[in-house]
Amino acid sequence: SVKGFLTASDETRYAVVAAQLDISQSLVKTTVHRMRRQLRDILRREVAVTVSAPHEIDDEVRHLVQVLASE
Repeated sequence: SVKGFLTASDETRYAVVAAQLDISQSLVKTTVHRMRRQLRDILRREVAVTVSAPHEIDDEVRHLVQVLASE
C-alpha cells in the first residue's frame, strides 16, 4: 500500500517492494521521496486556498495530518 510509504519510513518495506518489482531499493526510496514531496506541494496548494492568510498554511496542514493520523 502506498499509504504506508507516505507516512512512515520502514526499511523492510522498501526491500520487499524492491524485490516484488525487481528494482533496486534505492529506486524505491527515491520514488517514495518524490511522491512525498509532490503530495506535500499539492496539499499546501490546496490548503492555501482554504485559509485567509499565508501564515496559516503550516498550522492547517499540521492539523490535517494529525486528524488523518488518528484515523
